[in-house]
Amino acid sequence: MLRQALLAASRSGGVRKLVETAPLSRDVVRRFIAGETTDDALRVSGYLTGEGLLVSLDVLGEDVQDMAQAMDTVKHYVELLERLASAGLTPRAEVSLKLTAVGQGLDE
Repeated sequence: MLRQALLAASRSGGVRKLVETAPLSRDVVRRFIAGETTDDALRVSGYLTGEGLLVSLDVLGEDVQDMAQAMDTVKHYVELLERLASAGLTPRAEVSLKLTAVGQGLDE
């Protein structure tokens, strides 16, 4: 029940804006979310790996509702992986994949 409530809240633009800007949570968001675009993720990953750190990236959006959303998420993951490789970041950057984000929870 809690999982469903959290996933429903994650689909709300208002809740997202609140979490991103609330004094209690905005520093956590800034620390753990590299940005909203692949370009943001590559820029931050390049900086962090240049500092000797390891990076793990995730395409946010676990709660897909249909196959079109799942396929869109797959496209984002493929783009991210290709761009990480092109930028030479793969020795120190990895991608974390949630199977539910690519359609595991959908009916066959």
